[in-house]
Amino acid sequence: MERWHTAVLIHNVSRLKPDEVEEYDRRHRELPSDVRESIERAGVSQWLIWREGPKLHQVIECDDWEAARAELAVTTPAHWLRDMGALTDPDFEPVLGDAASFVWRLFGQTVDRLP
Repeated sequence: MERWHTAVLIHNVSRLKPDEVEEYDRRHRELPSDVRESIERAGVSQWLIWREGPKLHQVIECDDWEAARAELAVTTPAHWLRDMGALTDPDFEPVLGDAASFVWRLFGQTVDRLP
């Protein structure tokens, strides 16, 4: 049986400053190696970010969200926190989700097409 990680849904985690959207996208095209290493060390297996205009939404997959969050709090490089902080709206209040349990995934199943 395939093992599934915990998925943490973070809706509206932050909002970019309107003039920083392109810069945010550019910086995420290729993460610095120290940022990637911090994420891997924290046990994160997948981190997805969607941008809806300036609003960011994220799904983070890991085995233990609390442990990953604690590790990221001490290992995320200061330059990354500073740089990302400069791109986001400091007055925006994030809406954090709880760890979600896996229910279903389209894998090896067929989907009928609508006429």
